[in-house]
Amino acid sequence: MNSYVFPNIRKYDSFDSLKKNASVPYGYLYRDEDKLTMEQLTNLNNLLILAEPGIGKTRLLREVAIQLDTLGNRVVFIDLKKVEDVNLIRFIETHSDELFMEFPLQNEIENAPLLKSNGFELVNSKSIIVCLDALDEVRSSNKASIANAIKKLIIKYPEVKVIITCRINFFNQIRSVLSDLAFSYINIQAFSRKQVVSYLKIKGFEEGVIDKILTRFNISNRELIIQTPRYLEMLINIFRNPGKVGSFEGSKAELFEEFTYGKLQEETKKRETFSQKAELIKRILEKIALIMEIQQSNIITREDLITFFDDAKSNLSVGFFNQVDIQQLFERTLLRDNFDGTIQFENTEIQEYLAAKEITRLGRVEQVVYDLAVEQELEEIYPSWFNTIKFLIGLQPSIILSLWRLFQGKTKQFQDSEFHKLFTVPDVESLPTESKSDIFLGILRYYQANKIVIDLDLAEGILFCNYSVAL
Repeated sequence: MNSYVFPNIRKYDSFDSLKKNASVPYGYLYRDEDKLTMEQLTNLNNLLILAEPGIGKTRLLREVAIQLDTLGNRVVFIDLKKVEDVNLIRFIETHSDELFMEFPLQNEIENAPLLKSNGFELVNSKSIIVCLDALDEVRSSNKASIANAIKKLIIKYPEVKVIITCRINFFNQIRSVLSDLAFSYINIQAFSRKQVVSYLKIKGFEEGVIDKILTRFNISNRELIIQTPRYLEMLINIFRNPGKVGSFEGSKAELFEEFTYGKLQEETKKRETFSQKAELIKRILEKIALIMEIQQSNIITREDLITFFDDAKSNLSVGFFNQVDIQQLFERTLLRDNFDGTIQFENTEIQEYLAAKEITRLGRVEQVVYDLAVEQELEEIYPSWFNTIKFLIGLQPSIILSLWRLFQGKTKQFQDSEFHKLFTVPDVESLPTESKSDIFLGILRYYQANKIVIDLDLAEGILFCNYSVAL
């Protein structure tokens, strides 16, 4: 049975309109009835499916290809990063018989890079569909040539429907090549929490386990990382072993470790040059993440990053640049090239987790956190650091009491609900009773002394961590 959950997609008449609205969460701007259905999508002519990494562009294109094949069209699916010949028409005409697997496909749906309908022939007909995946992932030296090849294909075969997937920021760089051609612009957005729950149920997760998962990943004022299809699938794969689906153990930090390596392993499968280098790449990413956390930014310029590594001259950075192409680091790891001279992590929580991981390597963790995360004059924790500290507690739960005492010894300014919530993350459930008692009484005395009502989220956190049993 195909368990595919059709994503939240919307059609735009122009690229500028899509780009303007793409960052707005679907539920904030649109209703469910605004979402395109598969039938509506397949009835459109030339399509540009534009979205960020991990959101499901390739899977959507494969499902559309299968649907159109089922309806009697003759379809070809091409993973563009597998194409060496920049003459796209010649590639299809020359290699469709020898390289392409035929529909219908089942087990190969997520892996086969070249697919075609039985009897496919490239002719000028409305029943011919050309699906081109990952325009942004072709070799840098070939990108302009491939874009021009797509244009030639559309001009030579105006009746053929062409469907392309690409990242938004990359398309912005080559849009002039295709600007005079008629496209419908399609944007994919993250799953809603309701869709995440529905998908987990389809995969056999019980309601109680799903509640635990949502609690683990909950974060204020942000989408959950598992609302991104890539990470939702990774989560399911983690618990795919017999007996795992019925339970949910492990800290949020441990799950993010799995996500980190899962993404790097994906790239290793795509490019053999990444094999044996995943650990080295991860260490470099940890350093980059900490730099960005110190700068309190989710974006860093390429120039600033290169300058940092030039100044560092560490054995790690020298060894890294001798083994890995810097462009591949920007485009093929957990980083996202914005194609404007800046880079960022594809998910902010990934950045925060990796920064926390790097801090654990520095020694005197509590003091490092205090020195980096606190505005010394105002004696306040920088808001951008709260989630990084939570990850740090997840990585080293044993530091929670010393971290609590350090902050308490420095000043009373830290005493507010956001600060207290640092100590009610699920990872502290296993703390010794004495440590729980110290923290619980400290929190309770603050609210009693200041005659402040404990907010609901903090109260629930205290109950979840079983602090009350410490008394």
